Amino acid sequence: MNTNNFYKTEFKSLFSTPLWVTQVPESAMLNEQLFNIRNQIKYEIDYFSINEPAIKQLKEHVTNFVNSSLMSYYETDESFLHDMVLTGRQHSILPNKLDSPHHHLSSMLVLVYYIQVPALSGDILFHDPRGSVRWEDPMLCSLKSHKTDISIAKETGKVSPQMFRPFHRLTPKPGTLIMHPGYVTHQVEPNLSNDVRLSIAISIHAKSRKY
Repeated sequence: MNTNNFYKTEFKSLFSTPLWVTQVPESAMLNEQLFNIRNQIKYEIDYFSINEPAIKQLKEHVTNFVNSSLMSYYETDESFLHDMVLTGRQHSILPNKLDSPHHHLSSMLVLVYYIQVPALSGDILFHDPRGSVRWEDPMLCSLKSHKTDISIAKETGKVSPQMFRPFHRLTPKPGTLIMHPGYVTHQVEPNLSNDVRLSIAISIHAKSRKY
């Protein structure tokens, strides 16, 4: 029996959700400048329309990050720089406040840049868009034991309810820049510190809708 043709397989990774994370180099001085002008920023104004050198520098970082990430993701040499419409707003989370679960369906992509992130000011959680799904992926295992995180936890008696909650947790630092599709529901946990948590929420739209 000739099985050569029978086993030719097309593989697709369905429903996967991309998440890009980077650390802006030498961000300490940039963050200091952005933090110092925070009280001049009005919520309803597009952050990137403000004529400040630090904001222009941040915009350059963002556009270059988005462009290089998309070119790599789509495996193309074609730049996306002339196709992007970028808007932003300053986002403060005061002590004992949080950001409830939400998404940005009008945005192709959403980014967050972190200026000040005190300890215990809340992680950002990305909810699984597939709903209440917790698939124990055999590929997500220890290279030494070939066991998944859940199977190891079961053997050691360290299973917790949190392991089965359908979200991904990320603890940002000052200078962290993250990007994800606008449809992804996300939230920020309560700020348990005594200081403000300050970030810039950024939306990316495409003129041609080619991505």
